[in-house]
Amino acid sequence: MTPDIKKGKYIYYRCTQYKGKCKNSVSEEKLANLFGEAVKEIRITPKSAEGLKAALKESHADKERYHRDALQALKTRYDLISGYLESAYEDRLSGTIDERLWKKKSTDWNTELQSIEAQIETHRHANQEYLEMGSQIIELAKDAYDLYLQQTNYERRTLLDQVLSNCTIDDGTLCVTYRKPVDLFANGDETEIKRGWLYEFRNFLQFENANTILKM
Repeated sequence: MTPDIKKGKYIYYRCTQYKGKCKNSVSEEKLANLFGEAVKEIRITPKSAEGLKAALKESHADKERYHRDALQALKTRYDLISGYLESAYEDRLSGTIDERLWKKKSTDWNTELQSIEAQIETHRHANQEYLEMGSQIIELAKDAYDLYLQQTNYERRTLLDQVLSNCTIDDGTLCVTYRKPVDLFANGDETEIKRGWLYEFRNFLQFENANTILKM
């Protein structure tokens, strides 16, 4: 939908007719109210938010052990390959191995070292951001509606981008799709952790780029 001309103190929106003619026409005020109701569905009490962050922190201890073990294994492998590379270089200088074999082995080992370095950085990065991002998303869910009420229309657009992945309006009815993992907080029980909630939330933080939500 695109903004039409101003009529009085309101801005009306009209369909672009990209998919054919329609009769949708919604004032800015009504549209803001409709989006406000969608944001209102994202709810969690302060008490529940603290409980969820505590559960996330507890699960983070397990994740820290996983990353610590993975980092140790990667460092051990890195030192081993570095030793191979150093020994092969000395053999090359002494003539024990020829130039062709040296080039092949050194290329293979340097490639593996680069891969290990990338994996080490990934584990370090994930371990540092996991808990922080999870807590920030929980805070966003807790305060979303209050923030929406206080914000300007421009600021609301940023908030809506953070919590919604898609929306359509038909005959004055707004249909929205919540972003993951915000959808875990929408239309649900705000007093207790749902079955599987923490598992889904942890998986999202570990395997998806949750930071993109916070930067929108």
